[in-house]
Amino acid sequence: MQPDDEVAAGLAGAGSGHPDADLYLGADEFCIKQRGDLLAYAMALTRNLPDAEDAVSHVVQKIYEHYVRHGTVCPKGRDAVAWAKTVIHNHVIDVHRRRVAEDKRSRALAPSARDLAEDVTDQILVRNALVFVASLDSQAHSIAMMRWVDGLEPQEIAGRLGMNPRSVRSSLHRTKKKMRTVLGVDEPRKILRGTT
Repeated sequence: MQPDDEVAAGLAGAGSGHPDADLYLGADEFCIKQRGDLLAYAMALTRNLPDAEDAVSHVVQKIYEHYVRHGTVCPKGRDAVAWAKTVIHNHVIDVHRRRVAEDKRSRALAPSARDLAEDVTDQILVRNALVFVASLDSQAHSIAMMRWVDGLEPQEIAGRLGMNPRSVRSSLHRTKKKMRTVLGVDEPRKILRGTT
């Protein structure tokens, strides 16, 4: 019989009083025996039962992994319960750090409420401006779209439509004045530019 086996056999009895008694218990026995204490410790850290149970599940997994590799529930020379609590503590810290990082990323990706409100307002304004421009007579509509959507200068519009540039400017001025009255908008170009 090897010395470790002799120690294990000597400590296997319940209530041996030896400080390393938990070290040589089977993983099942240790986890069952300490579950309540570990859960209470995890609850104190997390203040949340699901997170506490997750932390205890994590430490149980680590205990089983260590037991399979080394035949003990924790590293030699360590108190098994203290080691398990350290694993829980580190797990809780890791989960907290991950959540903080995810929150930062999601805040960076999600637009603010003000941006959303402005975006919705802009969409409504664009829709109303398009409805207004569509309600114009065909010549005024063509002139407005060429100027404010396509970005053509009055001289170019006049050349394309075979009109006097002064008539194009007058039409744009009348349309802009009506739009200001109906929609309260001074810069139709800024509103309508993003529609094409």
